[in-house]
Amino acid sequence: MASVIENLTDKTEKLPTDPIYDTNWCDMPAEIKLECIGKMEFKERVQCMYLFNVFPLLRKIKNGVESIMIEQVGSSTIRDIDKFLAVSHIQNVPYWHIEDYDQSDSLHKVAQMWIDKNSKIGTTFQVSVNRYGSFWLFSEHFSDRFVSNNDKRVRIRTNNPDRHILLERGLDDEEFLSVDYFRLKVISAKTKESEYDENYKKWIRKIKPNRDYWNFF
Repeated sequence: MASVIENLTDKTEKLPTDPIYDTNWCDMPAEIKLECIGKMEFKERVQCMYLFNVFPLLRKIKNGVESIMIEQVGSSTIRDIDKFLAVSHIQNVPYWHIEDYDQSDSLHKVAQMWIDKNSKIGTTFQVSVNRYGSFWLFSEHFSDRFVSNNDKRVRIRTNNPDRHILLERGLDDEEFLSVDYFRLKVISAKTKESEYDENYKKWIRKIKPNRDYWNFF
């Protein structure tokens, strides 16, 4: 192992110093990535292959795609959600979701992107999150846009008076679950609270269709 580290160090020292690369895997030089992958176990290689391919795949998607589903593989598939939100297909797709996201920044960043892009009514984002804080961060970020809020839903105004954004939280009362599920949706400003969909199990199944815990209900 020591010889491997020495070899990598030697390669790194010989690389140009401009630009200076960040420690983020995505920013590492290709030579170092290949050297690292050569020392990885099979499962780790698959994770890296997924990471390499996800952005090229997004860019190759044809216009008019109806849904995009992303599964977090390990902890590196989505290190910077801002890069995803800059992709035109993500900005315009009617439905997309991230499964097993491990950061707490997705909800308010997606909503802000929708506000900036004046996204269409019906546009939907769902996410399962392995870290607490997403709901709170969303509420804090948009506190000046509240239409209504409680511990299950937050509704905010957009810059378009005809449209609101509704954040819904699913399975928040089930203590045996370590994952939070959220749905974010652009809705008509005329939508009444009585029209909200109370069947959260139905929309959560779009992310986790075969989870064992459905047997508990």
